[in-house]
Amino acid sequence: MAGFELNQAVVMIVMVAYMQFHTTVAKNTHMVGGPVGWTIPASGSHIYSSWAATKTFNVGDDLVFNFTTGKHTVAEVPLQGYDQCNTTDRTRIYKTGPATITLTKAGTRHYICTIHCKMGQKLSVNVK
Repeated sequence: MAGFELNQAVVMIVMVAYMQFHTTVAKNTHMVGGPVGWTIPASGSHIYSSWAATKTFNVGDDLVFNFTTGKHTVAEVPLQGYDQCNTTDRTRIYKTGPATITLTKAGTRHYICTIHCKMGQKLSVNVK
């Protein structure tokens, strides 16, 4: 009986170690906007929605907003803040670029530049 319990413990340890390794390996880093980066889009916010549509975002992934410090910012906001370019309910403003944000929860996440949101500098991603 003791041998059976020991075998179960070993199997459990191996499974936990595998799950930890698998989670670490699965993490992706997404450079927001690709080569354009995080900047005022010349043709409106659809550049960021088109970019996001080609990606799969998972909990644990990183978003890297590549911008020049002092020229842009990044703030996570609720849907209303995204639609209205309002930062009242923001979670945090990143003022130093590049800014890396780890996706910690599933669902739709919304990000805006607090300076240029009305010019289309905003991003919405669906995190699985």
